[in-house]
Order: sequence, then structure tokens, then C-alpha cells
Amino acid sequence: MMDSFVKEFQKVIEGEERTIKFLLLVISSKWVNNYNPLSFHTLLNSESGTGKDFILKTVMRVIEPDDYVGYTRISARVLDYMEPHKIFSDGSMTWDRKFLGLEDVESQILNCSTLKVFLSNGSQTAILTDKGVQIMKHKGNPVVLMTSAYSDPNRELMRRINIINLNESDEQTYNILMRQAKNEFENIDYKKLKGILKENKIYNVQIPYAWRIAKIISHNGTHMRTFYPRLMDFIKASTVFNQRERTIKDGQIYANKEDYELIKNLFENLSLTVAFNPLSRAKKEMLDDLSYEFEGGWFNCKEASSIMNISYKSMLNNIKKLIENGLLETKTDRDEFSKKPIHYFKPKEPEKLKLPEFEELFKDE
Repeated sequence: MMDSFVKEFQKVIEGEERTIKFLLLVISSKWVNNYNPLSFHTLLNSESGTGKDFILKTVMRVIEPDDYVGYTRISARVLDYMEPHKIFSDGSMTWDRKFLGLEDVESQILNCSTLKVFLSNGSQTAILTDKGVQIMKHKGNPVVLMTSAYSDPNRELMRRINIINLNESDEQTYNILMRQAKNEFENIDYKKLKGILKENKIYNVQIPYAWRIAKIISHNGTHMRTFYPRLMDFIKASTVFNQRERTIKDGQIYANKEDYELIKNLFENLSLTVAFNPLSRAKKEMLDDLSYEFEGGWFNCKEASSIMNISYKSMLNNIKKLIENGLLETKTDRDEFSKKPIHYFKPKEPEKLKLPEFEELFKDE
């Protein structure tokens, strides 16, 4: 059924099959009872002009207005005062099972305290107003969907969100231009799509092979404690989206092979990762530039700041971030004359996320 939804959206969206599927799964979290909303926070992180805002708006129109609210611009202070019953006409008193869209979000918003509360299990923030300190309580957690070309999430935030890189290839640009030239666009039948989703029910989802994935997947690093439940939640989302084609017993619905293979394909192909952590576009560009300028060889901070035309302090901060994300090798030599230590760095190729084949989960049987 998901392919039919993708085909419908592709009446106005050129390509981007995986991006559309990913957003549909994010929406499907609404019908998973035993899920963590934190698994579905998503940032469409691509160059200006790639159509990320358009894609987000187009796909999110498939859900009801009382489930999604989007803003093209918002301040950190406004986030503190946003209460669901003032936004949604259904009088909702909680953000749970609601979606908050933030377009072209800036680093200031990404790193503000309230958004961090929304993106975590927190429930309140303390803010300073002309009336003194106010404690703002936030009921529930919305799934936050963002777009940005230039914001670079810090390491703490990176573990809380999924990063989607759109297709920026020349071939994709050609296909878009040709489609625009031929004016090959049709109207999306939202009535049909909404009618299908309206029949969906909320289920507890069981994944019979969950323990097999836990046993065979990488156990290196504490970040896997975040990645594994996120993987499980997306499999659950696939299951409820395809609930008409899944086994339902005693009020519970069961994931199958197709659900695992869909999520495996999406997670492996949507964005670059380093040891199962997402990689932002800004960090990837910085790594590419350093690799090009130094031909993949060693460099120090002074050399890099000169070639990149930024201050030594800024370059050092960028280098620290790249090291934290496992993107640079390091070594230390001593200056020939002063004998002071000099730190050198060398780009590492980002590790592509790779999950086991479904059959591998059962190889010990």
C-alpha cells in the first residue's frame, strides 16, 4: 500500500521515494500504541532550493489539521507559550500524537531549551520574564519535523533526531527541470489518501524477531542504546501503516519480514552515518573540503584555518566536532625547533550504516 501512496505524491514531487516513505512512517507513529515519540523527530537537511519545505508540506497535508501545525518562522520565546488546546480545534490538552513542523529552522531555535524539551522526555522549562522566573510545563511530546539548509545540530541534538538528505544530484535537477518544462503535474487525491488513513486503528505492535536484531546488531558505543529502540519504533510504524496486510491477534499486530526490509533499506540509504549516528550536511561539507584541500592527507589546525579562510578558534571548534563524530584521525608530532607538540588530523571516510539481512537473523536455527 505504501507504494500507492508514494505514486500519488509523485504526481507533484519528482523522485524522492525514500523521503516520502520516511515521512509516511513518521506519520504512522500516530497509530502505534507502544512507541516512543522521540524516535521520530526528523530534520530534512539539504541545500536551499532542493524543495524540502515543499515536500514536507505536501506529505503532511495527508493528515488532519488537528494533528499537524506548521510554522515558516518561529521564535524560541513563542515555543515556551505554545499549548496544544490553543492551537488545535479539537481541544487537545496534550502534545502526544501531534506533529509540529518548523521550516528553515535556525541554529538558535535548534539549540533553545524548549525545543530540547520537545525533543526529549523533559516536561518543563524555566524562563526569565519581566515578572521574574516562570516555570513552563509542556504536556506531552509532539513529533517535531524540521527543514534546514545551514543549521548544524550539536552532538547532543544529533542523537535525538533523524537527518534526511534530499537528492542533490545533477540528474535529479535535470529530471525536475524536464518535468517543469513539460508541466507534468497532477492533483494529489488527498480525499482518497485521507480516507484510507482514517480507517487506521491504534495497536500494540509485536516484533517477533526483535531479540534477534538486538543479538546480532553492533554493540559498540552507548549510542546504540538510542539507535536500537528507534529502529524498533520504525518497524512498528511500518506494521501499523500496512495493518490491513498484517497478522492481528488478541488486539495486537505483528511485524513481518517486509517491515524489517523496508526499514533496513530506508535507514541504509537516506543519509550518511558514522557508527549509526546521523551526519549533518554541514559536517559532511567540511569533511569534503578538508579532504580535497589536503588530498586526504594530514594537516594541522593552523594550516586548515588558513586554507578554509576562517579563524584559528573557529577551525579548532570545527575540528573538535569532527573528531567527536569520528570523522578525523589524530596524531601528535613535536616541532623540530621548539619541541612543542603539534596535533595533526586526517579525514576518515564516513561509515555507511549497514544492517544484517533478514535471513541472517535466523542463521543459528
